[in-house]
Amino acid sequence: MNNLLIETSYFGIVLSLLTYWLAVQIRKRWSYSLLNPLLISAFLTIFVLYVLDIDFQTYNQGAQMITYLLTPSTVCLAIPLYKQTQVLVKHFGAIIVSLLCGCLSGLMSVMVLCILLKTSETVLYSLMPKSITTAIAIGVS
Repeated sequence: MNNLLIETSYFGIVLSLLTYWLAVQIRKRWSYSLLNPLLISAFLTIFVLYVLDIDFQTYNQGAQMITYLLTPSTVCLAIPLYKQTQVLVKHFGAIIVSLLCGCLSGLMSVMVLCILLKTSETVLYSLMPKSITTAIAIGVS
């Protein structure tokens, strides 16, 4: 019965949603900045997978449904961004400089760490797009 439950295609999504709900409840109870619901739910999910000795592929079969929704949810962020067009145009120079500095520092930090840790080129190239959204980074890497 236990294997039947774990190997269903809905196990990953149910576990993800349940751990996120629990993390939100923890955040409501204790309002510390380190209790970010995404961070806590990731730790909880890893903990459950480790304790129940469930491999990542089994979990990911159901969790892919959430990954599939990353791209449309990222696109939905364009609506509030569009509503702030005047503010964006007003601060265009500062935005461009900030984006360039952030991208360059992200790329350089990955390169330096990969050189110091002597990782393979495959690891280096897969870590390079770490500063972009997950929905785009999955395709890029």
